[in-house]
Amino acid sequence: MDLQGIALVVTTSVAVVGVPCTLLIGRWQLRAALQTAGATHQAGLRQAETAYQAALDTVRAQSDSAHDQWLRGVRREACSVFLLAIGELVGILDQVLDSTGVAGQSATGQP
Repeated sequence: MDLQGIALVVTTSVAVVGVPCTLLIGRWQLRAALQTAGATHQAGLRQAETAYQAALDTVRAQSDSAHDQWLRGVRREACSVFLLAIGELVGILDQVLDSTGVAGQSATGQP
């Protein structure tokens, strides 16, 4: 066999062994890349979920704070209106008692 024949056999042998090895290594790299991409995807989803929950918690806290402040204002106003009404009632009762002469009498009905 001459040099060209030996070179052809060696080249063919290297190609027969090299091509499947290259395909196998490429497959392993693809699998590793897909696993890495999947892990990155899951980590991104977890991070997005955490950010979303943090934003929701912030909005809920602000909403609760605003609602509590509004409720305190409504209660304060209702209490003020009630106290003003009591004051007016006391004034009217004083006028009625003064006009009937009952204000100076004791509980037994004697002055």
